[in-house]
Amino acid sequence: MRTAGASTPIKTTKLYDNVYLLQGAGGNMAVQTGPQGKVLIDSSFSTAVPKIREALDALSKDPRVRVGVQTERTFYADQQKLMSTIINTVGWALAIMMGVAALFAALNTLYNAVATRVREIATLRAMGFNGWAVMISVLVEAMILGAVGGLIGGLLAFLTFNGMHSSTMNWASFSQMTFAFTVTPQLMITGIIYGLILTFVAGILPGIRAARLPITAGLREL
Repeated sequence: MRTAGASTPIKTTKLYDNVYLLQGAGGNMAVQTGPQGKVLIDSSFSTAVPKIREALDALSKDPRVRVGVQTERTFYADQQKLMSTIINTVGWALAIMMGVAALFAALNTLYNAVATRVREIATLRAMGFNGWAVMISVLVEAMILGAVGGLIGGLLAFLTFNGMHSSTMNWASFSQMTFAFTVTPQLMITGIIYGLILTFVAGILPGIRAARLPITAGLREL
């Protein structure tokens, strides 16, 4: 139906004086024209907007009348544009600050992991593994931790915030608008990728330290 809305022509029927009926894909729409503009009730599917605009233009050629066809979703998005910008800005600022804190926490954890595995690392080097192999193993371990942490965080966010209702001020009309939080799979994937990036960066320095660890220093602890 939504695909057909982009190609199905709109049939215009005059009902009374300046009241018309537009018929197309998705249902019927009522239009009232006047010197101030046009009032459209039920704009159907968003894909049918170009056809609806053509039908409205055909009803009146008055250049003073501006025709604007807007879906309900677009209307509410425009109403909340200011608040959405504020929420997104604050959200990204918090995500960056928490990411920096998580970066240092992961860095400390990986440094401790390398320090407690001196013998294992020295044994691997003595068996013929080069520094790159040791460094890659540290990075892989770090990214596994990041993936698990991102997945757990996404699940907690889904269980805690998904479907939660809240309200904000509509600065365009000074009214209150209610919305629901939705934790989508795309957001969860973004969180996991964010965790992978942070742990990869945090694992670089500990990986270099593990790769440069002298074999003799580790074997002395055997």
